[in-house]
Amino acid sequence: MRYLLVLLLAMPTWADALEELETARKKFEQLDFAGAEEALDRVIAAEPELGPAYEARGRLREERGATQLAAQDMLAASKRGADLWLRAGALFLEVNDYDGAAAAYLGSWNKNRRLDSLHNVAKAYASAGDWKRAIETYERVIKRADAVERSELYMRLGNLRSLAGDHAAGLKDLDFAIEQDTALVRGYQLRGRVKLRMGKQAEALADYNKAVSLAKRQANPHFVLGLAHFDLGQWKQAIQSFERSLALGESQGYTSLYLFLARGRTGEPALQIRAKKELMEFLDNRPKKDGEWFARLGGFLAGDVTEEQLIAEAKKANKHTARERLCEAWGYIGQRAMLKGDVEKARQAFRAAVATKVGTYMEFSTAAAELARLDRAAEGE
Repeated sequence: MRYLLVLLLAMPTWADALEELETARKKFEQLDFAGAEEALDRVIAAEPELGPAYEARGRLREERGATQLAAQDMLAASKRGADLWLRAGALFLEVNDYDGAAAAYLGSWNKNRRLDSLHNVAKAYASAGDWKRAIETYERVIKRADAVERSELYMRLGNLRSLAGDHAAGLKDLDFAIEQDTALVRGYQLRGRVKLRMGKQAEALADYNKAVSLAKRQANPHFVLGLAHFDLGQWKQAIQSFERSLALGESQGYTSLYLFLARGRTGEPALQIRAKKELMEFLDNRPKKDGEWFARLGGFLAGDVTEEQLIAEAKKANKHTARERLCEAWGYIGQRAMLKGDVEKARQAFRAAVATKVGTYMEFSTAAAELARLDRAAEGE
């Protein structure tokens, strides 16, 4: 940060701005960050096209936790010559400002044409539920990509098409991606998910198992396979996959929650007692990196947090994060209702989770699968 202020002092600027830059430098060295920021406000007012001044103020704001404002400054600096597009995008994503993130990542893509920038643009649109623009992001460039890039692009495009409701087109894209790269682990997982949505259970599980066979020593494919078994109501198989995932080092957060739920859904008292005991032990010793929101979710399943408290906590976040947290909250409210045998309450909660339209979240997929299973059960009555 100090180097930026020194750099700014060496630039040709208006006399008033130069004086304020010196003030900013002194305030920063005195650890008066608020004073330094105010001085930079005056510099930018005097010279609104001085890109490094926006960067300096952005880094100050990031340091003090004003992430949204920091992101806006990094974007402004990038528009004035700095290459801070990716940093701006990452900061916008931190506060779930998807429009801001998309704008920043598009700037990065226009500058360097790197695929990670493109993926981030599509991710920002998809996170906002704007499937049309997410799909168009890839369609604009996919024919110009090389063979390696094309495989990944079609994989991501296929998943987006399915999330937008066009499962047949999504499956076609995923088939093509896997034809190009037969060891594409994520491709098999996503194609399995699409096939589950289409009701092709056996084919779906074949894809998930193929992903596991390609990465036997990796934890994530076992976890994803467990989710597929969970969505199909195959509790014992789900338990085996979750346990295997944990044994291979999968982060214990959500894996532990789903293992608790799968054990509870078996209806076997011994497994249910073990599930509650291990969940309590995990929550008591959980890593701090899991965050307070995760602690709320775990506490709710353990019976220490009420439904009202969970929903209130979800709504405290900004509009984007609140939508995602409500998807999770309603999903787990539905799961706890199922454990208690309250099917109607579960149905209402699952509908609320699906209504958030956060299609990229596993809680959304699980809620949709639960509703489909409940509907089939009702039809068979």
